[in-house]
Amino acid sequence: MAKIAEELLLQPQDKILDVGCGTGAMIPFIHQYIPLSQLSLCDCSDAMLKEAKKRFPECPAICSDFLELKRGNFDKLLFNAVFVY
Repeated sequence: MAKIAEELLLQPQDKILDVGCGTGAMIPFIHQYIPLSQLSLCDCSDAMLKEAKKRFPECPAICSDFLELKRGNFDKLLFNAVFVY
């Protein structure tokens, strides 16, 4: 996961949407590059999103299917292990 975060070429001002964040496994790796307030979490599972929010309350969260999101202002989207499900 560290390699994935490194390859995103993140900048401190980037706004990231972690699509299918689950319980937030990628968050510690992303946080090495950007503040948690710049990282938004998105998952269609309310239970998974609640777990991620317990661990990282600073991150804004969206409970939705990514394809149903109306709008967002993000510099990069992260899809890690999403298409498996």
